[in-house]
Amino acid sequence: MEKLFQKYFRFFFLLLTIGYCLVEVYNLSTFRYALKPLLLLSLSYYFYLSTRGMRSKFSRHMQTGLLFSLIGDILLMFTSQSEFYFIFGLVAFLCAHVCYCLAFIESIRKNHFSFSELFLAAMPFLFMSGTVFFILMPYLKSMLVPVLAYILVITAMGIFSALRYKSVEPNSYYSILAGALFFMLSDTLLAFNKFYQSFNYAGIAIMSTYILAQYLLVEGGLTSIHKINGIRA
Repeated sequence: MEKLFQKYFRFFFLLLTIGYCLVEVYNLSTFRYALKPLLLLSLSYYFYLSTRGMRSKFSRHMQTGLLFSLIGDILLMFTSQSEFYFIFGLVAFLCAHVCYCLAFIESIRKNHFSFSELFLAAMPFLFMSGTVFFILMPYLKSMLVPVLAYILVITAMGIFSALRYKSVEPNSYYSILAGALFFMLSDTLLAFNKFYQSFNYAGIAIMSTYILAQYLLVEGGLTSIHKINGIRA
């Protein structure tokens, strides 16, 4: 059963993602409560099965990041009931990004970087995050400090993902880098929809980029782990 799930996971996850997108398009709230947690639950289980017997600090941090993301997904489903769910969801995702940062640091900790390398890796992410924060700042009010903290952490996650280029093969590097960028895009859409100006089909735009981000992070992580352990995809 486990091997069958691993073999056909990509097809299963695609169907699950399409199903959730349809839920968002037609605003089927009952199905949303079931399908949204299932996305990260299945992705986390897939990562777990694919790394059994190959546990490392990198894989443990990635796994923990996925679990915090699952918690965040669940909490954010109830924001209409109380703003506290949004705050706790934000904290859960902040913890997820810290875990991803720790995972990526494991990939780069033995490398040395010049100032120019650090500058080139950091500037695109700092520019994107700074621009978003500058636009949103007048509208954040009491959420200014929590949102700033979140932006700093996800920016660090992006920078660390960019610094992996010396340590891993291209497929893993570009998959995780793209995942970090899509994560930032998803969170930017969410922030603009919540604090600046709501827009049509925000749910599907936010979730489709978010799901793609998590999937790319997982596949990039697995590529790196399997390469280290001599396993062909």
